[in-house]
Amino acid sequence: MARAARRRKPGSPSTKKSSKRKKRARESEVGIRKEVRTETEHLEVPVQNKDVIVERVPADETTASAASEKAFEEEEYRIPVKEEEVEVSKRPVVKEEVRVRKEARTETEPVSDEVRKEEVKVEPNKPAQKK
Repeated sequence: MARAARRRKPGSPSTKKSSKRKKRARESEVGIRKEVRTETEHLEVPVQNKDVIVERVPADETTASAASEKAFEEEEYRIPVKEEEVEVSKRPVVKEEVRVRKEARTETEPVSDEVRKEEVKVEPNKPAQKK
């Protein structure tokens, strides 16, 4: 059974109602960027070096008698001297992780608008006007 459309009677008061509706507005974005920065890192590294020291000391009697056999022969001694060198190596190390996510947040925003209403006022009996 179809419902009959309601007709508004003349002189019936009416009211405008505000309705609300949401729509997607301005879209914005957040930029996240990784920048590379160069710094000079200062380190103190202990390094050991060896020196050759030659001393001349007076000979005693036992050393002097042993030296007479090899006297006036040429000799050469080689003493290896080693040094430590600092070697710097670099490797990437993960310092931290960055996680990015979006969260929905609901806020209430006050909105105002003007609406019109019709009011019916009843007036006391007045004599009819002649036309």
